Amino acid sequence: MILDMHMPMYDGVEVLEFLRKRHVLHPIKVIAVTGDLSDGLRRELEAAGIDSFLTKPVDLQTLRAEVDRLMAV
Repeated sequence: MILDMHMPMYDGVEVLEFLRKRHVLHPIKVIAVTGDLSDGLRRELEAAGIDSFLTKPVDLQTLRAEVDRLMAV
């Protein structure tokens, strides 16, 4: 799943927690996409169990490589 961290109505981490509590995502890998990857946000994403994160604008080749890497695990 590719999850934007800054959506108009919800925080991406909140959406992730909501879905995981309901076992909707098990065992789906999650890539977070954000325009601001500060150290604080990076720690928050790691604590939330995000599998990978990319900064905007997302390069499609980088996204493809990250999806391939996560699917191989």
